[in-house]
Amino acid sequence: MPKISLKQKNWQWFEVHLEVTTESKEALANYLFELGSIGCEEKKDSLVAYFDNKSNPQGVLRKVKSYIRALIKQGIDLDAHSATVEVTKREDWQSAWKKTFIPLKIGDDFVIKPTWEEYHQTPSSI
Repeated sequence: MPKISLKQKNWQWFEVHLEVTTESKEALANYLFELGSIGCEEKKDSLVAYFDNKSNPQGVLRKVKSYIRALIKQGIDLDAHSATVEVTKREDWQSAWKKTFIPLKIGDDFVIKPTWEEYHQTPSSI
């Protein structure tokens, strides 16, 4: 049975990561939506389900474990040897993106500068 842990503090949503087989992917994705997932990302050999902070992480994890056991009993090849949970903390996304947008010098004289950044221009800069 996969070990699933959760560190909960000031979080906004959590993700359930499951390694899956082609045979089990659809059944697990459907079940994650039934549990209240607000989105599910399918990758080659894994699923990532997103749950908002209104969901009970411990309850979701308990139900996922139980569902995995039930599928194994039915003979479905899960290969669910890896399952993890990641919690996404609250961030001020409206301000956070600004950290990656810095003044950009194009050529010798042209600069694109965000209004919130400082830039000391040369006399020939535009």
